[in-house]
Formats: sequence, C-alpha cells, structure tokens
Amino acid sequence: MVHSRATCLLARHQTRPTPCLRNVTQRFPLKPCFKSSQSNNSLDSSHNPHPSGQVGPVDIGTYQKKHQKNGSTRNKLVAIGLGLLAAPVAWYAYQTTEQDRRLHSLGFVKYSLVAKEPVSKSASIFQLVPKDDKYLTEIDKTFSDLFKSGIWSVEFKQPQLQIVRAYTPLPPSVAADQEQNKNTGLRFLIRHDARGEVSSYLHRLPLGADIEVRRPSVSEYPISKHVRQVIFLAGGTGIAPALQVAHALFEGAAEDGVDHPRKDCKLHILWANRTRDDCIGGVSDQAPGQQSKWYSFLYNSKKSKQQNSPIAQQGAMVQELESLKERYPGQITVEYFVDEEGTFINEPAVCNALSRLTSPGHDQSHGASKAERQLFISGPDGFISYLAGPKMWRNGVEEQGPLANMVARAIAKQACPIAVWKV
Repeated sequence: MVHSRATCLLARHQTRPTPCLRNVTQRFPLKPCFKSSQSNNSLDSSHNPHPSGQVGPVDIGTYQKKHQKNGSTRNKLVAIGLGLLAAPVAWYAYQTTEQDRRLHSLGFVKYSLVAKEPVSKSASIFQLVPKDDKYLTEIDKTFSDLFKSGIWSVEFKQPQLQIVRAYTPLPPSVAADQEQNKNTGLRFLIRHDARGEVSSYLHRLPLGADIEVRRPSVSEYPISKHVRQVIFLAGGTGIAPALQVAHALFEGAAEDGVDHPRKDCKLHILWANRTRDDCIGGVSDQAPGQQSKWYSFLYNSKKSKQQNSPIAQQGAMVQELESLKERYPGQITVEYFVDEEGTFINEPAVCNALSRLTSPGHDQSHGASKAERQLFISGPDGFISYLAGPKMWRNGVEEQGPLANMVARAIAKQACPIAVWKV
C-alpha cells in the first residue's frame, strides 16, 4: 500500500482556493468624520469669539494651518515607519535569485523520471531529476538542508484526474559515496497499489516521462537537537520516513563536519511488511538484556524461527539499514516483522522496544523528557490506526488525534515519558 498522508482533489479547469486561504472581506458603510450635529455645535457662541456665529477668516486659517502641520508630521512618521519595515523585504528580494524563487515556489515543477528500480514484487525505487539541469546544484543544496532537519515529503500530481498524493523522499544513500549522491535528484520507494490512482499512474510511466512535483518549504516533523532516543514503527513504505530520521540524527551532523555526531543518540526501528520479499535478507537485532520481562516469551517465541533462518541476498532497503548499522554500531538497531511468517508488531513488541530506553545499555542521564524521547508511527492509515488510533481531520486540517490502542497501553505499562507522532 502506498504511504501517503494527504490527498486533495483539484478542479479540472480551475484551481479552487483552500479553506484556510479564503479571503473574507466585509464592507462597512462610509461614515463622515464629524456628524452634522457635532459640526453645528462645535462652533456655538460659547466657543466662538464672534457672537454672530460666523467664524472669521483668521480663525479658519489658524485651524487649517495647525491641522495641516499635524497631518504633515503624521504622514512623515508613517512614511519613515513603512520604509523601515520594507527595507529588509526589499533586501531579501534583491538577494534572492530567480533560481531560488523557483526552488522555493509552492507550485508544481516538472521532473524527469530517469530510473525505476524494482526492489520487490510490488515496489520500486523511482529516481527523479528536474527537467532543467541548471537547477540541479541549487536543488541539491535545498534538499540537503531539508534532509538534515527531519521528516518531509513532496506531492505528485496525476494530471488526468487532477489528484495529488504525498510521497516521502529517500535520503542520500549511505552505501554510496558522496560523488555518487551528487546531482541525483530525488529517490522514492513507491508500492504499486492497484486501487491507487497515483501509484498506478506512476508505475505505468516510461523512463524519461515528466512528473509534476510540489515540495514543502519546511520539515513536517523536525528532529530537534535535543532528541536522544527514537523508536520508529514503520509499515511497508513507511520505512522511508524512518531513514529520514536516521539521516537527520546522524548523517546530517556528519555532513556538517562533526567527527562523532550525536554519540549518545539511539534509534530503534520496527519494520513490518506483508511478505519477506519486501525485506529480504533482514535479520532482527536482539534486545540487550531484556529477556526477563513478562512478555519476552511471547515476543521471542514467534521471532525464533525468523532469527534462525539463513540469510538470503539483501534487498535495497535492508542494505541501506545494514550500512547505517555498520556506520553507527550500537546506535541503530532494527527488527523485522513479516505477516506471512506470523510475526507482527504487537503490544509485547512495543513494550520490548520501550524497554530499550531504560535498559543498562542506554545513558540514564538522557531521555528523561518527551523532548528527548520520541516515537514515530508511519505507514498506511490502517497500520497507524491499529497501533495508535487514527489521525483526524478538523476544519480541513489533518491532526494527530488522541493516542490509543496498543501504543498507548504499552507506554502506560512502561511508565515511559515519550512524545508520539503519527506520520
């Protein structure tokens, strides 16, 4: 099933404004500055030196000069204030090149499909580059900053049906060197869902086809520098956001020249798939020193068959995970769950993962608050709902919804302060 978070229907011949951008203008009738009664009373005999009620030309001139002077002063102050406010905006506009304006545009930009590599019977890795080669360098810099910041996605458009669907880019490959990762555009792990209009459309496209892509300007789920321990529950193509978290935690700091990036950080991934073909060659890491828990027998009995099975050739995503584990030994651990093998992410598995946060292998000085411990859940809507309750829509905006089901129960049992995010 395709990993997605937001779907919107676009009109065929015109763009409809989103509810949050609707411009509501309310008109009010114009009012005179002074009411007629006030005008008549303001010049009565008690305030008028002329008993006849007529104001002499000297008084009018004095009145006009006084208010003209005050009005001129106010206008100058307003002009100066507006100038001070406009100066930074004008400077930014001057500094921003045409390439930057295009890169930061929230509109759709055409990309070319340059590679489509099958990684299982139902999923492929798509590689896209911008149609205009002169933007490759700028795009590499922009996307590099986003990969360092956290979880983010782009939107693909199905032009015939005018449907938009979000997909999460894969971070630069750890297995490849820096030169191989340059000017490669974006990569996506996309499953072919026969019922999905966008995924079916993408898998039908030949190499060289154009794809319209729109990206966000900021990360949807930023990884704070305070984060030290992360548990990620991934379903199917939900492994892509998990790899983004790994990149933000470790690779982002390494790219900035840090020799030992976040040595105290830990990332534990639980990856569930329907068939072994999706994670071929993956072998789970054993939990350190946690076999005495009450749920360990139920948890490990179902995984023993998988642990003793011979290692076959490794799939592309398994290779990427293994490369991360080799680069950061002891900091990244992975568990694999396969439906056809009878292994599932259940409540004991979540409890076992949470127990890692308080195990002797972890630094007890860290992870004391929700800002330092985070749990992410990413995958199909049914996967997220089953584990932690559904996300909700309110006033046209997708919200997290209340935490429920087995994740909520496991956190309560472990008494573990942790922030939970449904991706």
